[in-house]
Amino acid sequence: MSAGARKRRAHMQYGKAPGVQCLGKDRYHSQAAAQAAIAKIPGFARAYRCRICTYLHLTSKELRT
Repeated sequence: MSAGARKRRAHMQYGKAPGVQCLGKDRYHSQAAAQAAIAKIPGFARAYRCRICTYLHLTSKELRT
């Protein structure tokens, strides 16, 4: 977790303010790091780019077409 995320989390209640829903999720800087985490952790299907923090998060949902 980045220092900025720790600071924001310390001053806000998680999930109470708009735009802070992603603070409790793991963040990945690159697609390669996210794919490595998917390979290690069962149950995750793909990574997606978060509109709030612009990092990658993991989800178990398949991409809708």
